[in-house]
Amino acid sequence: MRRTEKKLLNDINNDTSGRLRFHVLNPNGKIKKRIQTVEEKMFVLINDALSGEPSTLDFTLSQVFIREYFYTNVANLVARY
Repeated sequence: MRRTEKKLLNDINNDTSGRLRFHVLNPNGKIKKRIQTVEEKMFVLINDALSGEPSTLDFTLSQVFIREYFYTNVANLVARY
């Protein structure tokens, strides 16, 4: 993950205005302060996109998300066969 993405993703996940329905949580059930993995990044971006007013206006994030999602699915399909 890029350093510039982390700040935006952390801000989206830590949003307390009630815009996001689901947050990335720690094992103790509290909202996680820092997004660290690609899976957490995809989770936050999907939740942000499904909210009524997405805050992700950085199109590079969306493109990177689509590319990572595509490669993950292709890798899973290749691993099956």
